Amino acid sequence: MANVANPQALGPEPSQHDHLRATLEQPSPLIGTIAAASLDDAFSQLKSTPDGLTDSEVKKRLLIYGPNVIGGSEKSPLLLQLCDKTKNPLNGLLFGLAALSWLLSDLRSAVVIATMVVLSIGLSFVQEHRSNSAAAKLANMVRVQVSVKRRGIDGADADGFASVPLDGVVPGDVVK
Repeated sequence: MANVANPQALGPEPSQHDHLRATLEQPSPLIGTIAAASLDDAFSQLKSTPDGLTDSEVKKRLLIYGPNVIGGSEKSPLLLQLCDKTKNPLNGLLFGLAALSWLLSDLRSAVVIATMVVLSIGLSFVQEHRSNSAAAKLANMVRVQVSVKRRGIDGADADGFASVPLDGVVPGDVVK
């Protein structure tokens, strides 16, 4: 059975509100209404049809609502990431012990403790940075395709469904 894609992305008509993007960041109250509605009522509320959207309507909705992607967090600068690694209470305790050893004229212990803490922070930072880079590369390799019913789309099967990238799905699309 066909479902209507992205009801949470719907909000008021863009001509009615200039702050549509801010509205889309909040869950729409239409989600519950559309989920409980009959298929015909859902199509009506989403301004769609069982035959899908036209190419021009898809382009219009992509401009209004943006691509269907999960919002990523801002990548913080490397120096800030490194500073975050030092915010460990154990590191503070060990640096305090190193300072106390230095004050008590035990330079050898102070240097050993401080060196171990710096190495621990550095290795943890490098390991996390490499794993984040590998995860980002893997995420870029994955391309999810969705079967969408659209009027006039090239490559459609007998039922009118064609494969499109997930980020090209818009509110009102009929998906298989």
